Amino acid sequence: MSTQKQQFNQFQQQFITLLQSTTQPSLTSSASASLVDLDRSESQIASIAAATSAVDSSSNFLNDISATAYLALDVESAAILLDKNLGAQLYPASTVKLMTALVARDVFDLNQVVAVQNGLYTDGHRVGFSYGQQFLVRDLVAAILVNSGNDAAMVLANHHPQGYDGFVQAMNEKAKTLNLKHTVFKNPTGLDEYSQVSSAWDLSILAREAIKDPFFKQLAQLPQMVVTDISGQYNYTLFNTNKLLAQHREVKGLKTGTTPLAGEVLISLWEVKAQPVLIIVMQSDNRYQDTLKIYRWLQTYVVWQSS
Repeated sequence: MSTQKQQFNQFQQQFITLLQSTTQPSLTSSASASLVDLDRSESQIASIAAATSAVDSSSNFLNDISATAYLALDVESAAILLDKNLGAQLYPASTVKLMTALVARDVFDLNQVVAVQNGLYTDGHRVGFSYGQQFLVRDLVAAILVNSGNDAAMVLANHHPQGYDGFVQAMNEKAKTLNLKHTVFKNPTGLDEYSQVSSAWDLSILAREAIKDPFFKQLAQLPQMVVTDISGQYNYTLFNTNKLLAQHREVKGLKTGTTPLAGEVLISLWEVKAQPVLIIVMQSDNRYQDTLKIYRWLQTYVVWQSS
């Protein structure tokens, strides 16, 4: 057996033993060596099966990641598996719409009817609604989460009892409730505003909150769907903006974002060795390739041990 392999096995056993003997396990990644102390009640403990010092080849998986910040997170424990600049304030682009959907869920009944009265001429990606059409809130939320429709987000925001400003205020209030310390919302679409920022860590909290809702979780993994106005006359096919959904069966969502200031952003929900894991990349030049590199690293170097 090679010296490097012996070092690997020794490190792996020591690390797993350490995790299994801890009531509040913390995880460290070979890329970041950062620790997060978190409560854990689940029967699984995620542990890193290698370290850069023990297996130099692990760096091959992470070479040339273009994202300024990234994070891989075990969903059930919120344990960090891999990270870089997880607290850096960056532009979130359309990942903001996860909060838009959450606030809409708080404010409206999903079967409430909303009329399209404004927001039709917003910039960015649009579904293409027309003035005067009426939709159920659930279909507007679908347009937000599946198709990333800015017009759908604006219609809901403008329908808030306190108007557009009231909706944005509700977004920031919910951000405080969720302890999103690096996040400020300025609009419900994610279009660039210099003071609208978030972080990979905050987006992971937001994503975990969103997927608690079975309706949201289902929408986020649909490759496409059709929504119809309440008259039944107008149909819109919504295509999911997350290209990984069609390419990898392990992907279960979640939200894309692209703007000039944000670059490419992606929150993706994966099944890694039958465990739910969030991978978040921000300010990326190629979000899909960056995400796949992180996913392959996780497949190679992370194991879950039953406690």
